[in-house]
Amino acid sequence: MKNNKRNTHQYTQQVNQLLPYFNTDMFEEHLIETTSTLPSSAKLSIKMEIKRLSEPCDKGIDLRGRVIDECRKYIIDGKTLWMNDTCLNYFMSREPIYKSRFTQGLKEEILSLIKPNELSHLVDDPIKNNEKPWLRASFFEYQNSFVRKESRYKLVSAITAVNQSGKILHATSLDISKSGLKIKVSSKYDYQLDDILQIYFFSSPNINELSKIDNAYAYRVVRIGEYSHSKNYISLGLAAVDDYSVVINSINKKNSDPQNKLIEESGGKMNSLKMNTLQSYISKNNSSLTLFLNNDIIQYVYLNHNNSQIWHYWLDDNSTSYLDQIISGKKHELLIKHKEINIYCFSYYDVERKYYFCVTDKELIEDDLLLAWQLSAPHDTWRIFKVRLKEIKENTKKIHVKNINSISHMVTIDDITNTSTKDDYLFNQLSHKNTENLNKYTIFERKSRQIKVIKSNETSVEGDELVNFLLENKKSTSYFLSKEKGRISVYTFFISQLTDFINHILIDKRKAVNLTLEAIYHEELIALLKQTCRKETTQYPQYIELYIGIFQVTRKKTKTLVKQPSDFASYQERREFIHNARTLGQFIALRNQIMPVRDILDSLQGPEVTALLVSASNKIRDFEQELSNLVGLGEISDITDEVLLRYK
Repeated sequence: MKNNKRNTHQYTQQVNQLLPYFNTDMFEEHLIETTSTLPSSAKLSIKMEIKRLSEPCDKGIDLRGRVIDECRKYIIDGKTLWMNDTCLNYFMSREPIYKSRFTQGLKEEILSLIKPNELSHLVDDPIKNNEKPWLRASFFEYQNSFVRKESRYKLVSAITAVNQSGKILHATSLDISKSGLKIKVSSKYDYQLDDILQIYFFSSPNINELSKIDNAYAYRVVRIGEYSHSKNYISLGLAAVDDYSVVINSINKKNSDPQNKLIEESGGKMNSLKMNTLQSYISKNNSSLTLFLNNDIIQYVYLNHNNSQIWHYWLDDNSTSYLDQIISGKKHELLIKHKEINIYCFSYYDVERKYYFCVTDKELIEDDLLLAWQLSAPHDTWRIFKVRLKEIKENTKKIHVKNINSISHMVTIDDITNTSTKDDYLFNQLSHKNTENLNKYTIFERKSRQIKVIKSNETSVEGDELVNFLLENKKSTSYFLSKEKGRISVYTFFISQLTDFINHILIDKRKAVNLTLEAIYHEELIALLKQTCRKETTQYPQYIELYIGIFQVTRKKTKTLVKQPSDFASYQERREFIHNARTLGQFIALRNQIMPVRDILDSLQGPEVTALLVSASNKIRDFEQELSNLVGLGEISDITDEVLLRYK
């Protein structure tokens, strides 16, 4: 292969400045001005180089087999060029300089874009690069996942897309429906959710036509996924911005052929089945305890194996629930206002009666909060709960609810207690012990006398409807672990929205369609993942707390440090690390909770499975095998506010 290195002239800067003026009346004037401080020989040398670069090029370019992505044929200045999108867009940017002509200089510039031995680097060496690809995986969004329920058909065709910055992207359509389109594009460009792409359903070899076409269809990016056949491409799920009659009429014609519809829909339905199965398992097995309220009265609680510890914590010896204590009165007002609060509590017995001390930081001044910690933390029953409230709006109930009309709010409760840092709440001792201001936080007013327990392993009308809401209030990022042939890897992530700071940290900088645990890599975290994947592991969730400091090294470069509490020798060291991270960059505290996956194949059922067994039985069997390999479910939640309060 020839060396693609571009020739470097002694006066490259001056040559580039004068190129736009060559063969114009202003060239000599600018040449004299530019070379006035240079040696006398410079003027001739620069003029000769510009003339050489502006000479028409006799031969075209054929990059097929020399670059990793797709090349297409273009006719430029009468020459045939096979170029990828990168070279095409570079040509478009240099077109004014070379006056739309294919010259020797333009050819050299295009060839200089090709990396030497690019094809030999298709497979990276993860050991050599110190990378951990087994921690990376694609992700789904709970609420924004794009599921096209209407008919979709294969449309494998070359198309042209133009992004918001004007870059031309040559893509291949994969399938189409009335509401959307799925395409394959080069992974070299940066794609973001909600970007608008102008789609042209043809690809022209004439470069001059690209700036003249006006029959574009606007589509919004709603899903970014991997392309299974090559890492050099990604798939984009696009939603139509408007109703396009031309597309709809074509789809309606295809609808008249039931056999065609069955064959073409199976791939899309299979993807939806995968997402829904995994999402259903998360709903029924996540560690958050979910309550459904009628204003401030608890009507339903959704109970599963992983959140039962929270439920039982709030029961006395007679199975009376004390959950009212954290969602009524002042705390209910705070939840309505802030949507999220941290609860500090412990339980104790007095004359054979059980009491709960329960307070949030938003109710107390600093000294009273420190005193509350000193009274609570020494107890074995000390707990910290993060409580979130979300209003269930009427239009949402109309979609999901037919038999339950009285619920108005949903509350999720997460246990974020870290027993290893209990002493940190006792570090700042107060000299006075006046507890009068705290006495009122043990008072219990029971309002919810008929709480109906909905169990995840039991079928009920209410349970089937309430499960639709369980992920509405979820703020954590979930992921599945797979184990195949003794090797562990992340199977996929589920997120609330990509803009959450957690996911901003987890995004894979190499490939934006992926998230990766590499960003929060810690040896103890990896040990916890491996422990969870063993057959003899505990049935209950295990957790690790991580402190992440993102330090600004230069204007464009950052350094990330990931620590856990035991990495520091003392309270002061933990506090200093957090202070420095906030002063010199950014700080976030995460709680990574991991639990074993059990009986996930039970989630793969329903009429959609039965239908696909007819049209896509092999895909169903493959997915069953993938599910049987899943061994762990992780949840990463942001606990920064509570940690900052602890080390204030």
